[in-house]
Amino acid sequence: MSATGFTPIQLYYSTTVAQQPLAANLASGELAVNITDGKLYYKDNTGTVKVLANSSAATGNLPGGGTGTVVYQSATGVTAYLTLGTNGYLLTAGASAPQYSDPTTFTVGTATKATNISGGSAGQVVYQTATNVTGFSPTPSLAGTVLGWTGSALSWVSAPAATSATNLSGGGAYTVVYQSSAGTTAYLTNGTTGQVLTANTGGAPTWGAIPASVTSFQTSLSGLTPSTSTTGAVTLAGTLGTSSGGTNSTATPTAGTIAYGTGSAYAFTTASTIGYVLTSGGSGAPTWTNPTTFGTSNGKLYFFGQF
Repeated sequence: MSATGFTPIQLYYSTTVAQQPLAANLASGELAVNITDGKLYYKDNTGTVKVLANSSAATGNLPGGGTGTVVYQSATGVTAYLTLGTNGYLLTAGASAPQYSDPTTFTVGTATKATNISGGSAGQVVYQTATNVTGFSPTPSLAGTVLGWTGSALSWVSAPAATSATNLSGGGAYTVVYQSSAGTTAYLTNGTTGQVLTANTGGAPTWGAIPASVTSFQTSLSGLTPSTSTTGAVTLAGTLGTSSGGTNSTATPTAGTIAYGTGSAYAFTTASTIGYVLTSGGSGAPTWTNPTTFGTSNGKLYFFGQF
């Protein structure tokens, strides 16, 4: 409006962009304005020039915008308002302006740590029920159960019986592992050299001497002598007699030989020449004889031929 009939008040001013008055240009309390920048200056009690107002900076209450709207800069020096979003929606960054988004549509990168996850009960285990879907295992109801896979979900099941182990805790060097009762493992201290491990019906195995029954059986094998090595292994030395079903001989049969008895052992003839026949030696060893050397005797004529 025109100031007709009034004396206008004109402040010290400048039209140059970014130009501001110097302290020497102003008296204390004097105002100056840059009408191009829209800034109002004053000189304070310390002689310092300060900005009193800036037309491009918002102060106090901003005009425009509705209840719950969010103020943001749509461009440098330009203020805009974002309308209040749907209840439960979250404010997220957009390509050119902030926006409200449905949190159920969010895709979050690989999670590395969480302090608390909502849902679930005490004792439940968090696991993925499907790709990017988190669920909770059933609450365990029986002590001693383990978490197993049913083929479609996790479930608490009875612990399976042990089938094998690489290393068992407990027990000393060279001790023998045995079950002292169903499902209970115990250890038997190593015995002394030469002892054997003997089973005890209803009790734990023990280390002891070779049972008399074994020694008696060994000695019943005529000609064999039991001996024990430094490792505790039992061996039989000697030749098994005929009374125990043996040959009482160390003779080795070769191809073409015939077995015969010497009266105390088994022996074998030598291999024969082709065409020779076996002739008796009475109580001695049989021999192979050339049939062409046979003659006549006591009116008997022997004929030999070949078919």
